[in-house]
Amino acid sequence: MLIKTTELRQLDVISIDEGRFLGRVCDVDLDPDTGRIKALIVERPGSRFLWFVRSDDLEISWRDVVLVGEDVILVKNRTWRR
Repeated sequence: MLIKTTELRQLDVISIDEGRFLGRVCDVDLDPDTGRIKALIVERPGSRFLWFVRSDDLEISWRDVVLVGEDVILVKNRTWRR
């Protein structure tokens, strides 16, 4: 299955370990040399109102992504960077 990065944006991100909604993908971190995704940047719930303060976003490594579905992305619970 092929998916465009624009289609990844706004997908819900769920932790499979906690069964918890983490937020929505707002950006992706790409490796400029290979074009591969390095990480997903996830906008946490409620942070949209503070768009000028992006410190609340999560950076989830692509290796922690378990499944990319049509409506949701499932991730393993590891130490994510803010």
